[in-house]
Amino acid sequence: MHSDDWGDGDAGLRHAPVTELVHSPRRLAWTCAAALAVSAVLIPLGQLWLGYITGVTAAALCMVTTVIDRQKRASPNYVATTGLQVEQHVRIVRIAAFFVCLIHIIRLAQQAAQ
Repeated sequence: MHSDDWGDGDAGLRHAPVTELVHSPRRLAWTCAAALAVSAVLIPLGQLWLGYITGVTAAALCMVTTVIDRQKRASPNYVATTGLQVEQHVRIVRIAAFFVCLIHIIRLAQQAAQ
């Protein structure tokens, strides 16, 4: 067999590009919302420190979810969803987490003043 310089010597060894679809991190976004809900429920139960820590964790998880979603959106195989996008959903949860944590801080300050 004669080899010339026009062809690729390892043509049979190439792998096909990955064709898997890339979806947004919806489960992680719903986990953020669930953590925020737990934090809010702990306010009337009087578990202020645990609720505050849960709220801060929810906000941090929202930031991680946003970064992951942006990385996945860069993929050419990204599947866009209809309705509220994950990034918008996570932004709403992060803003709500700020207010829930603020309530925890105010209640903790009231407890400390007594």
